[in-house]
Amino acid sequence: MLTRFKDGFIEIPVSIPDDEAMVERLGITQGKDISAIWGDILQKTYDRGDLLTLQLHPERISLCETALNDTVKQSRRFDPPVWVATLR
Repeated sequence: MLTRFKDGFIEIPVSIPDDEAMVERLGITQGKDISAIWGDILQKTYDRGDLLTLQLHPERISLCETALNDTVKQSRRFDPPVWVATLR
């Protein structure tokens, strides 16, 4: 599903595969592999002009830390730039 307005709200779906699907269901546990997957999703999302929303559960932060850092670094290299939101 793409980002859309519905009933006065904007729906921003979580991008898949999320950390749970990759680690628990697909058995992908190497940071470099997760980085490659999220990087590819980021590039396709950017090319489409849409929003990327990663879902990362707290219990997998250490496992996905490299992938998250790589994805954020990749997002900062785009021109035109992208907005990287935080929970703040």
